[in-house]
Amino acid sequence: MNNRQMPTIESPRRTPVLPVSVCLGFGLLFVLAPALLVWFADRPVMPTALFAAGAYLVICGGYCGLWMLHEKRLENNTQALEVSGNDILKIFRDSSDIPYALITTSGVIKIVNKSLQNILGFPNPICNVPLGDISTLSVRELESVARVGTPDAHGTFPTKNLPLLALDNRTFRLSPYKVTIQRRAYYLTVFTDVTEFVRLSDKCQREDVAVAHVVLDNLDELTQYVRTSNRAAMGEVENVLKEYAASMDALLREYDRDKFMMMFSREQLDKSIAHGFDILEKIRSIKLGDNSFPVTVSIGISMVPGTMAQREEAAESALDIAMSRGGDQVVLRRPDGLTYYGGRVKPIPSNSSIMSRVNSQELCTLAAQADNVLIMGHHNPDFDCIGACIGLAFLCRHAAPDIDVNIITNRNDVNFRALSPILDGIPDADALFVDSETGMDLIRSGTLVVIADVNSMRVVEAPDVIPGVSQIAIVDHHRQVEAFGFTPVMNYIHPTASSACELVTEMVEQSPWNEALSREEANALLAGIMLDTKNFTQNTGTQTFAAVHFLYDRRAHTSVVRTCFRENIAERVLVSDLGAHAQIYRGCIAISRLVVDKDAGTAERIAASKAADSLLNINGVEASFCLMQCRNKCVLLSARSADRINVQLIAEKLGGGGHYGMAGAQLQDTSLDAAVAKLLDAIDEYMEQNHIS
Repeated sequence: MNNRQMPTIESPRRTPVLPVSVCLGFGLLFVLAPALLVWFADRPVMPTALFAAGAYLVICGGYCGLWMLHEKRLENNTQALEVSGNDILKIFRDSSDIPYALITTSGVIKIVNKSLQNILGFPNPICNVPLGDISTLSVRELESVARVGTPDAHGTFPTKNLPLLALDNRTFRLSPYKVTIQRRAYYLTVFTDVTEFVRLSDKCQREDVAVAHVVLDNLDELTQYVRTSNRAAMGEVENVLKEYAASMDALLREYDRDKFMMMFSREQLDKSIAHGFDILEKIRSIKLGDNSFPVTVSIGISMVPGTMAQREEAAESALDIAMSRGGDQVVLRRPDGLTYYGGRVKPIPSNSSIMSRVNSQELCTLAAQADNVLIMGHHNPDFDCIGACIGLAFLCRHAAPDIDVNIITNRNDVNFRALSPILDGIPDADALFVDSETGMDLIRSGTLVVIADVNSMRVVEAPDVIPGVSQIAIVDHHRQVEAFGFTPVMNYIHPTASSACELVTEMVEQSPWNEALSREEANALLAGIMLDTKNFTQNTGTQTFAAVHFLYDRRAHTSVVRTCFRENIAERVLVSDLGAHAQIYRGCIAISRLVVDKDAGTAERIAASKAADSLLNINGVEASFCLMQCRNKCVLLSARSADRINVQLIAEKLGGGGHYGMAGAQLQDTSLDAAVAKLLDAIDEYMEQNHIS
């Protein structure tokens, strides 16, 4: 890193060369002088030539004598300097407490000074020992460090990337300087003792403060179903948290009902990570009622640089993500990103009426203050995505009747065409739906963008719209997979809901304009609920049926919606082929794989989803995974879970996401065999981490 090119330390030698130019000058002068005298004065040549030659010899001899005397004096001074330099070098080598070594470019330690000799235990300062005998460092590393470094504006050299070496229970930083001695290159390497600095740095890292927010997920919901005191259960949870905090030497304070803040060191955080945050299991072991209802917590931890206020804010953000993913987990935020732990318990459906009312009012307020509203879902939209967008457009249109409201979608998508008989009856349907390019043209300074049925900005219908707006609202029922690169003006992510259409239906019901919902809009919302609940057989709770009851009051009916679910013979054959290739893995997981000569489209995704749903009907199957390899080495994955296995965590390991019982992924540029191998590794890792046999 230090690129100091040291001057050569060879002894300066002067070659005794006669000042030829001076002698030639005098010679020319005394040759021309006789010729001029003969020419002009008509004098005899011989006396004149002899006189000139004599004068030449006297002058040149005197000059050369003076020059030789000067050179002798310089040589004596040089010899004196060499003797002094060698003496000083010997004194420095023998008495200096700064260890250094002279290392060849081939990696051989030629010479060490007395200080380094004592540290290494070498019997002789001239050692000729390979560098590998004392260190794992290679000469290439020394060379790269010596070449990279450049002085800064103050003339000093950077040292943070210099290699460290442990010797004799001490740590040294190696500073190599490239030098030339007798025309051979060496690395004069200085060993700087940084033991105390490294110890202090390690101590600061170990004692760096982590901030955590801890919130109970489901205590209010659990106490609705069992005869137990809320405070008694809370007291039991608090005792477990106190014991956990005491074991970590942590500060624990309750700042609100069922909400705690913890502060502990990085060293204790590393221990918790090594134990897989067993606090989740300890809290989960607290059961209420007939021992079938586990209590769970969500924990958000920040281990990021900055002030305590910034760390607390990051911990609160991590907690929001943990809760939006369904709870029963820890979300750790570090400078390199987010890490998730836990998530074994299926979320208990909660009463979301109050949240729906608050978010409905918030969305209407934002729409009334905006210049225009753009609504979009995910790419390749399904019925739930389309229906949720239509419901949100209904709210925004009535909250702000004087502004333009548009839905960005692909009208040529197979699901959009399947819903066309319903969508064509929506007021101003032609003006309501626009494509991605038109949506880009509609962006203004005060545009409000509403995202439905998705929370990953990478897979929205028009990703290029996101950077151009400052106000983004999100309504989704999927677990949040990643942190946003912005702060949403409204973030309504509720993973316990069956579908995005269920959330939007509740928001419409809580609005002042619920009576104005048309039959077509109600049927679009009902189609989304029916799709994600598999005709009310999965992820269905009281809130789901309450939402359906409201839609029925708005003249929606399943008999109308079911006509949109009809499939063609090719899709049915594809689903059957996937089911026919199913195999059982680990005794409880069904995996099916198939290669098709088609591009990955909506029809293929629907077929994979239906096949995964059907495999759950096999006796003893806890989870199902269907993989379909399409053209261009694209593999589609659809995953379903009965109850015990969180397929979302498995899909995330493959770059996908979803929620507890329903997830998916898309693997690009990979073969089917490679995708299956990755899936098996992800399943094995999940089963081992959660001790599921």
